[in-house]
Amino acid sequence: MDKLIVSIAVEDILFGMFVSVPPGYVGCIYSHSKGVLLKILRPGLHLKIPFWHKAKLFNTQVQEYRLRKGFDPVQTELGDMEIISATNDGQNVIIEMTVLFHIDPDNATQLWEHIGDDYIEKIIRPTVRSRVRTVSAEYSANDFFSARRAEIERRIHHELISSLSPKGIVVVDVLLGSIDY
Repeated sequence: MDKLIVSIAVEDILFGMFVSVPPGYVGCIYSHSKGVLLKILRPGLHLKIPFWHKAKLFNTQVQEYRLRKGFDPVQTELGDMEIISATNDGQNVIIEMTVLFHIDPDNATQLWEHIGDDYIEKIIRPTVRSRVRTVSAEYSANDFFSARRAEIERRIHHELISSLSPKGIVVVDVLLGSIDY
C-alpha cells in the first residue's frame, strides 16, 4: 500500500511538471504567488512547478459562432438563438448569421486575467447581439434583401472588430445568413 501511495505521488509530481500545448493552442500559467504570468506558451512541451502553477490552454484556431433558429444551448456548439432586431422603418427582422473569430495568441493572458474562462458568455454573445441590433437599426428591412446586404455585413464586421479587438478577440469575418420579417 505504501508503494502505491509513493508511486501515485511521484507520478503526480512528474506529470505535473509538464504542459503540452498542441498546435492551434497557446498556454497560460497561473502562479499562486504572482497571478497570471505574462509568458505565452506556444505549441510544444513546457515545464511548470507542480502544485504551484496551473496551466490553461486557449484555442487560437478560427471558431464559428452561429446565430440561428433552433439553436440548442445544451450542445457544446458555439452560438446563440437568432437575433430579432428593429430596422429604421419600424419593422422587425430575424437575423441568422455566422461570426468567425479567434483569440489573439499574444493577448491570451490578458483575456484570461481580465475576463476569465467564459469569455463567450461575457464578451462575445452580448457584443455580437448589441452590435447587430445597432447596425440593423440604421437600415430598412428592404436593405437586407437588396444590394446593401454586403454593406450591412461590412458594417457589422467593422463594429465587431472595434469592440472585440481591444479584448484580445480577432473577428475574421461576418456572414449574414437567412433574414426573415
